[in-house]
Amino acid sequence: MYGSELSFNFLAPTKIVFGNGTLEELPMELEALNANRTLLVTDRTLKEHTSIVDRAEKVLRQRHVGTYCDVTPDAEVSCIERGAAMARELEADSVVSVGGGSVMDAGKGIALLLAHGGQLMDHQGFQNLPGSVAPHIAVPTTAGTGSEVSYVFVTKEDQKKILFCDFNLIPPCTILDPEVTVDLPAGLTAATAIDALTHAIEAMHSNQRQPFADAMAKEAIHLIRTYLPRALADGQDLTARGQLLGAATMAGIAFSNAQVGLVHAMAHSVGARHGVHHGTANAICLPHVIRFNAEACADVYAAASRAFGVPPTGQGDVADTMAFADAIAEFVADCGLPTRLSEVGLSEDDLADCAAASINDGSIVYNPRFAMDVNLLLPVFQQAH
Repeated sequence: MYGSELSFNFLAPTKIVFGNGTLEELPMELEALNANRTLLVTDRTLKEHTSIVDRAEKVLRQRHVGTYCDVTPDAEVSCIERGAAMARELEADSVVSVGGGSVMDAGKGIALLLAHGGQLMDHQGFQNLPGSVAPHIAVPTTAGTGSEVSYVFVTKEDQKKILFCDFNLIPPCTILDPEVTVDLPAGLTAATAIDALTHAIEAMHSNQRQPFADAMAKEAIHLIRTYLPRALADGQDLTARGQLLGAATMAGIAFSNAQVGLVHAMAHSVGARHGVHHGTANAICLPHVIRFNAEACADVYAAASRAFGVPPTGQGDVADTMAFADAIAEFVADCGLPTRLSEVGLSEDDLADCAAASINDGSIVYNPRFAMDVNLLLPVFQQAH
């Protein structure tokens, strides 16, 4: 897989605070970041239907200057800019995001605007920031997106997913407290975990793959295969919840260093145009992309399949890759998630538009097999439909 030409950078600057009850350590970690006036960023579901936000507000005590709870799924640019305006009005110097991927992404955007001002789209692109953002501690309540350790955040505008990519966006600290994930419904538990599984597999098959990221990705694959069924059977299983949190973070570190690929390009177009949950879109597309990529990296998928617990077929790497794709599809179905785009509202007529949008997604350039051609990509959408 690797030869003498191998060259890479590996970056993992986030301090990870893991364990039951570690939400209580927020004040200590904020003090270490010289953060004294903190805006709490979350969503209304967590604020109004769980005790997690109230707990965080009480833990923050005098550092808490306000709570912005208007983050929506795939938060739009205006949503993030309103949060930043609130932060400035309250003279906040730091952000704590408590929630899933959209909340943590919004926290990154707010921290960016606190430090650098202007409009959010002024900073869009890759490595455009002149320096650090405001201190930001991410507290994931889902085990999936890896946003707590990634250099990316995603927002939405005009039915398009917009990516902001900058190493300054990586949160300096994350609190991984399994206790804040136990109330996550089974459907979201499964969808977010398959998002993490996709991160791990795409990090391994990326054309920028590297051994440090591979090590993180393989362990994440193993943990998700082992512990997701346990978490779905018993949402209060703190061991399973904790292992999934760790897996999601490992996968986040892996893809932040090795990138993602075609699965995410497809999922971004489906999600932006048809409101399909990102993890669900990944779950549907993943087996089909593995089959599409088989000719380019069957040896990689054979290694990933071992981590997933699929026995060798004895017929070579391509056969092992197809068995892996089949095992992923079966696992997705067993977790209660849709396995077809037709099940989440897409018609046959929608596929060409999604394919055309996908070839313009930044993730696609890291795919191991060339896919920036609608004539190549449309059949993959059709197979997933």
